[in-house]
Amino acid sequence: MIRHLVQKMSFSTHSRDAGLPAQKRRKLNDDSSQRNDQPHRIQNTSSKGKPDSDVLDEAKKTNNLKRLNALINEAAKRKNHSLAKRVFDHIHQKSLTPDLFSYTCLLNSCVRSGLVQEAIECFDKIISDNIKPNEVTYTTLLRAFCSDEKYFDRAANLLTSMRSNGVKPNDRTYATYLRSCYRFGKTEEGDKAFKEMKAAGIKPNESITNLIIKIWATGKYLDHALNMIENAEKAQVMLDPSTLLICASMAALAGRKVKVVETLIEKFDACLKRQNAANKTENDDNDDGDADDRKERALIAAKAEHEFERKFVGDFLASKKSGTLQHKPTMEEILAGPRAAVDSVFFESSLNSTKLTAVIDSKKVAKLEICAGAGDWIVSKAVQEPESIWFALEIRYDRAHEIWRKLKMKGLSNVFILIGDAKTFTTQLPLNSFDEVYTNFPEPIHTKEAPRLIDRALIKTILGLLKPSGHMYVATDDSLYAECISEDLAKIHAEGGGSKKSSKQPPTNKKASDFMSS
Repeated sequence: MIRHLVQKMSFSTHSRDAGLPAQKRRKLNDDSSQRNDQPHRIQNTSSKGKPDSDVLDEAKKTNNLKRLNALINEAAKRKNHSLAKRVFDHIHQKSLTPDLFSYTCLLNSCVRSGLVQEAIECFDKIISDNIKPNEVTYTTLLRAFCSDEKYFDRAANLLTSMRSNGVKPNDRTYATYLRSCYRFGKTEEGDKAFKEMKAAGIKPNESITNLIIKIWATGKYLDHALNMIENAEKAQVMLDPSTLLICASMAALAGRKVKVVETLIEKFDACLKRQNAANKTENDDNDDGDADDRKERALIAAKAEHEFERKFVGDFLASKKSGTLQHKPTMEEILAGPRAAVDSVFFESSLNSTKLTAVIDSKKVAKLEICAGAGDWIVSKAVQEPESIWFALEIRYDRAHEIWRKLKMKGLSNVFILIGDAKTFTTQLPLNSFDEVYTNFPEPIHTKEAPRLIDRALIKTILGLLKPSGHMYVATDDSLYAECISEDLAKIHAEGGGSKKSSKQPPTNKKASDFMSS
């Protein structure tokens, strides 16, 4: 039987909000109950509680272009592109002429809603209307290209086009591009962009400094990263705790002197302490409702990830100092990174299906985590259950690299990393192969219409991946998400369950009714 487990925020013992102060945790639970009782009302309001209908009413009443632009921008903040387009249409209906800010706000709406093709069309419209884009417009489109690896080459081309058209990229432009270089593991491209930026006379700000250190450290330029840390400290540039921890992990694995790693850990501890103190002061002074809660949740999650990897580094160093370290990766292996680990890391873009299938069909209990993030959960489970083989599916290279570092420090060989899009990668995995499939806390949604990871199509795909006695687990602290999943389950059950199989693949005897229990 396939079990479907949905953990709601107010009942889950595994909630990501477990570390929140009791008062705020109660507030989140109260908000969750309201959203569950009145989903349509909540989903059509902004964080300030202003309904979408009020935005449209104001758009109908005003003839002020500046105010209409502000309303488009408001819709973009809500990630409601449909609303943004309807407000934008009022500009033409009132015989007004949209300006660059109008188009840039609409472009931002496309980007924030994840509509890359629409963003391209919007930018093309700006050009066809003989409006010259500025650095903000270019950077906004760049964000669209940098959101998905398949558009990464277009991001680099846009930077070139931007310069050739006489628009100078600013620090935010470069930060946007470098962030995607880090997320997608594009070391050489990031290094090149950083050099171009410096040659253009742009001084690295705090964000760029942290990004280039991470790019170098997780690429083959660890020494560059360590030198940059020293230079940043001399220039009194604030470093992020995660930057220092990544460098400490890589230095430890690459065989740098123990003292070097210990110094990095000391700097990490001091930096984290300063950050926690600053966040506490900011939270005490700020009561911005949901935005404050979301930020605090993100900080709690980051703190948990930091503590997890820091412990791994500490244990690795202790074993090395005591002479009990049994797994000693080579410096070449570490600096080459996951891309060179062809026996344990599989990229969707260059997948060797035969090799991966052979690994999965190893006669061992096979378990898959979809969207494994930083890997804390799956690495812990792999330690607890060494007789099983585990597969961590993650779309972002930087997160996959973090999982890989932890596996190297722990010396685990029963975890395989799959790097790619869960929606498409799962369709390339062999059917009837997994005993358990987990998805832990997918990205929350704000409306039922919003794109989500666990939708009906993916549930059907997972059904096909599971063995006849397999189990599917979904954990979420978002009551609206849980409601959507439950509705999908009911629809699949009504349709008769199961996913459509290729004629080349054996059918499965599982049906949606097998996992309707919760």
